[in-house]
Formats: sequence, structure tokens, C-alpha cells
Amino acid sequence: AGGFGGDSVCSLRICQRFSHEARSLLIAEHIGSVEEGIKVVLDAMVVAARNGMNFGGVVLGEDKSSTTEQKREVLRDALDRLFGSGAAAELLRALPPSISRVVSSLEELKQEGTKPDGSQHGARVLLTHYKDWANAAGVRQALVHSHGDQQWHFMLHSKAVAVAFGEDDVEYRQLLNDILELIRPEWPDADVHLWLFHKQGSKDVAQKVLGQNGLAVLWNKGVRVHFAHGGLLDPWSHLLHAHALILTSRSTVRAIGELNPNCVMQLGTKNGDELPEGWLGVPLEFKTLQTSTHDLKQCLARAPVPKPRTTTGCHLPVCRFHDPLKPSIIVNEHSDGAGHRLRNILDGLAVAYRNGLNFEGVFPAGSIVTEHGHNFPALLDDFFGAGASTEFFVKPETKYSRKFDSVRELEKEVHLLENGTNIWLPSSSEWWSNQKVPMRDYYSDVLTAAIRKPWEDRPLLFASGKPSVAIHARRGDLDRHDGRVLPNKYYHDLVDHIAHHLPDADIHLWSSIMSYSADVEASKTKWKDSDFDSFRARHISVHLDDESLFDPWMHMARAHVFVMSTSSFSWVPAAINPNCVIATKFTDRTMEGWLRGNEEITRPPGNRLLRECIARSGME
Repeated sequence: AGGFGGDSVCSLRICQRFSHEARSLLIAEHIGSVEEGIKVVLDAMVVAARNGMNFGGVVLGEDKSSTTEQKREVLRDALDRLFGSGAAAELLRALPPSISRVVSSLEELKQEGTKPDGSQHGARVLLTHYKDWANAAGVRQALVHSHGDQQWHFMLHSKAVAVAFGEDDVEYRQLLNDILELIRPEWPDADVHLWLFHKQGSKDVAQKVLGQNGLAVLWNKGVRVHFAHGGLLDPWSHLLHAHALILTSRSTVRAIGELNPNCVMQLGTKNGDELPEGWLGVPLEFKTLQTSTHDLKQCLARAPVPKPRTTTGCHLPVCRFHDPLKPSIIVNEHSDGAGHRLRNILDGLAVAYRNGLNFEGVFPAGSIVTEHGHNFPALLDDFFGAGASTEFFVKPETKYSRKFDSVRELEKEVHLLENGTNIWLPSSSEWWSNQKVPMRDYYSDVLTAAIRKPWEDRPLLFASGKPSVAIHARRGDLDRHDGRVLPNKYYHDLVDHIAHHLPDADIHLWSSIMSYSADVEASKTKWKDSDFDSFRARHISVHLDDESLFDPWMHMARAHVFVMSTSSFSWVPAAINPNCVIATKFTDRTMEGWLRGNEEITRPPGNRLLRECIARSGME
């Protein structure tokens, strides 16, 4: 069978939905476009499920012409990309010799199931015609929705937009940016995700498809980019259930788009193109749509309204350490970078914990995109767990009984606060100003452990069994001569001191080349990749401009040794790291046990303070 499956039936989980005793449905091969081939497979899975059958696969015909073989290879490649490596060998099969029945229509298939011997255990039924397959969208959705073990990326209670983009869709990238610009005013808080379908997902691929700065431009619009080279099971449900789905005319997942009951847009349509009923065609000549935005509004109006929250305020464990009747703090969301925004939230949690209060939430800043182009609600979901952003952000009209301009002012009157009331503390960042109070009274081991808990067991890039060192070197948004730029030699010297105690440590450095959103879109950069070559020469793994800021935060917070830079971005993981933290000379105030790097590099490498700091991690 030319390397395809043999006598057995498809063993993929999506094929074997029922017991091994259930009948298996096989279908005859359909020679056509890759989109038609994929649709046949999807429809066949639905028909099998509707009739209580497993799906055995597509039976290859006897045509061995070069044209047919070429089309099979294209389909095989697409199936592997959609369902995962090796899927085509399961789905495309030679004719099994043990076919029990051959039927030519759905009606005949149903009748076979009602016969006394029609549902015999393990029977294999071949269906040869399928022109009457229609209106199976609801069944298909139920079929796909049953695979609920993939990570759910959409934020709860928000309008969700999904984009499916392929390696051949380069000409549509400006069109995509234009349509997103029109959607945002209609759905200001929309959660937008793009899946890039390619054999090998990477930033290099993203730049090739989306343009040199295309990935950054999308980030600046609050779009999260995912690489779908590992199969379709992750993006599948997202494409099906998005409130708005954007496809291209060449999309290999166009068949899946037909299953989405909401607003579906196809980019790159031409006069005469036939679209499924209700779809919105977006031509390359975008002026047509710009002059009739009511078409877009009508399409978006088909999407259901997300279910509202049934509770108010944050009810996550990190927000409710005390009696539910205790007063609760509300802080402001800052409007700048992700680090400063999250730091004010963490500081608010710490102030609430220390003063026996609960944490009600955050008044939103009005823009979900940070000044560096990151989707902040999505980061909260990564950091605190799925749905966290809907817990933390409270409505602007939420009532409060008192406002305090500083933590010091709040703590003077905390004993006078009435139970069951909300307290507005816009900025909680100066909680450390009282030198008499240990900082760990705020960022206690109990609080920091609760913050880390959602991702404490996630796999890390650090080498297993070796001490881990994480370094944050702030670069991208700073000019080269900015006083907050710590020179490479500073980090080199610190690494030498650490290596004296941990010679086999696995050391990773995180930094960025991309600057503020406006600079990125204008292709302005202040740093380049070669600026980090001195770290690579020291066998330090360098990570630049991660897709999600959560990944570096997670590694820095769990490293045995974390070397900070001068930024709120560094403060976030440092505050919750229970091990050895090395701050900078600019750090406002250090936690008990932290070191300052500028002082450390003046001491002998084997000094007692560094040894004691490292010993807290249990690695010396």
C-alpha cells in the first residue's frame, strides 16, 4: 500500500471512539483536492460516530497513476499536519480482506445497523458513496468537543477570535492586520489567537510567513501566536468554537471552518467564489469591505454573548487567605509594561496577606496590550491559571468604601476598616517603605507557594539533576548607554562566582532585542543577536523574545539561583523564588537573604554569603 496502513483499521484515538466490539466504518477513497480529502475524512468520522461505529479509515483505490499518487502524497502530508505525525498511515489504508459488508449510501448503512446480524461484533463496513452527507455540523462539533484534554487558550467570558494561517498565505498578512483593526472596535476585549500551520513551527517560520516584524505587529495588537505543527488536536476545538474564525482561501482547515456556527471570514475571496452560507468574504481589494462594515457587524452579531460571571471579585486561593467577611483590597492595573502591571498585583496580594485582608481584584487600565505588545490578560491566565484574568479584573463601577494613597496610610487604619467592604489602594508598590517590618511578612512562604502552585510541576528547560541558574539581562527597551543596562562583564563575573560553588550548573539567560511596540513596527532596534555571543561562548543558553513572558518568569521563579536585572520584570519572579536571588544595586529593597550583585563581585568567589544563599536551594 505504498507505506500506508495494511489490514488493520485506524487505531488513532479519534478513530476508536467506541469499544473494540463495535463495528468499523471504512470509506472508499475520493480523488480530489486536499481540502475535499480532509472534508471526506471529517465527514466519515461523523457518520461513524452517528451510527455508533469506530472509524476504520479511507480505503485506497487501485489507481496508481502519477497524478493520483501525487495527490495522495499531498493529502498524506496535510493529514500528518492536522492530526499529528504518522496519522496518514493510520487514516489511509489498503483494502482489508475482512470486509463484512459493502454499502453505497447512508440510508443503506442505517438499515444494515437495524438488521439482526447488522451490528455483529467487530464487523467492517465499506461505504462507497457519500454524496448525501450534509448537515452534520452539530455531530461533528460534539465529536471534536469530546477531546477536552488539550490546553484551552481562550479566556473565559470574552469574545474569542481564532485565525488559521498557513505557510502559503503570505499575501494575506496585510489583509489580516486590516480585518483585525476593524474587529477590535466592535469587540474591544476580544481574545485573539493565531495558529500558524507549518511542518516546523519557529520564529524564523513566523517571520517568513508573517513578515520580518509581522509577529511583533500581531503581538502589538494583543494577538497570541501558536505553532500548529504538532497536529490539529490542540487548535481543533478553538477553531470550531471561536466567536469569529478567520481563514484564507488556501487554508487546509477550510473544511473545519464549515463546522463553526458563528462568524466565519475567508480572506482573499474573488468574484465568483462560492462560500458556505453566512460566511463573509474579504477580498484582497479591501476597499469593498471598508465601505460596507455593516457586513462585518452582521457577521460578528451571529456570535453568542459569552456567559457572564456569576460571582464578583477574585475567588482564587491566592486572593482569599482570610475570613470571607474581611475587607478586600482593589488595586489599579498599570498601563505600561507587563512586569510593572503584574508587580502591582503581586504587591497588592502581599499587602492583603500581611494585613489580614482579602484581595478583591484590579481596576482595568483600558488596554489589554502592554507597551511592549503583550496580551496582559492572557499572561494572567498563564501565570495564575486558566480563567484567572476574569477573576482579577473587576468592573470599573465596583463600589469601594475607602481610598488610600499609600500602603503606609492603609496600615495605620486597617483596624478601623469595616468587614465586607472594598478598599481602593491604587498603587501597592511602596509596601516595603516601613523598614521595621520584615519583607517576608508580606511575601511569606505560604503566599509565594500559592502563587507558584499552578505551574510548580510544569517541565523546565533546565538540565535534569543539575543546579539551575537563571539570568535576566534587560536589553531590548533600553538604549545602550542607559544607566540601568548592566554590562555583560557584570554577569560574567557573577557566573564565575556561582560556578565556584556550582561547577556543573545549567545556566540560562533570558533577554530581548525587541523594544517598545512603536519601535518594533517601525523596525527600530537598539540591540542585535550578536550582543549575546559572549554568553554563548561561556556555554550559557540564551533565550531572546520568548513568545510568552510566562516562560521566562516560570524558569526564573523556580531556578536554584536567579540573577536579576534592573526592572519590574525581574522583580516578579524574584519575589516568589524561594531559593537564592541576586539583586542589583538599583533594587529598591531586597528580601531577607538576597544578595546584591555589585557587592558580590567585589568579594572572593568562595565567600560565605554566596555559599549560604546557594545553600537555601539545597544544591550545596
